Amino acid sequence: MNTSARIKQFLEINDSATVELLSRVLDLTKADIHYHIRLLLKHGEIDTLQESYQSGSGRPARQFRLIKPAPESLSRLIISLLTTNFPGYLDKTTHKNDPASLLANGILEHSCDNIDRRVSPSIRLNKIINRLSFYGIHLRWQAGKNGPLIKVEQEFLSSLIKDKLLVKNTLEILLDGIYKKIA
Repeated sequence: MNTSARIKQFLEINDSATVELLSRVLDLTKADIHYHIRLLLKHGEIDTLQESYQSGSGRPARQFRLIKPAPESLSRLIISLLTTNFPGYLDKTTHKNDPASLLANGILEHSCDNIDRRVSPSIRLNKIINRLSFYGIHLRWQAGKNGPLIKVEQEFLSSLIKDKLLVKNTLEILLDGIYKKIA
């Protein structure tokens, strides 16, 4: 097994690692690890975690993680939403006239169907979060002073859609729609 494959295998098992950790575990020099990390980053097989690791003074070490493919269910849903609403664009009675609303509302509709409005908001929220995880959108919530605070833990939209602004807007509209569903 070559070095890049060994790095990917380690990241698959351990979620993330620094160059130093990979060097120790794989018994290779840091220069070897840096070389293969650059190749893996260039080919889009790994990325850098936003959070940094600090083990003392100095600049925090970068942590790398394996990029996992988007769930097939999310890919199929996005393709379905886009092909059924374009080129006729959008039905203005159900969606705002933009792709972010189309995607967010479509994902939400598929995740919220058959949720009983008679149960408590926290149970509805947990059901929505569980259903969204099927589409690779992992949320976490905690009780807040003015209601639940929902945070996106992981999402695979950005691996399918390269427009970061579209992904950001879609997630914002999705979270707003969730708040409305549990109100």
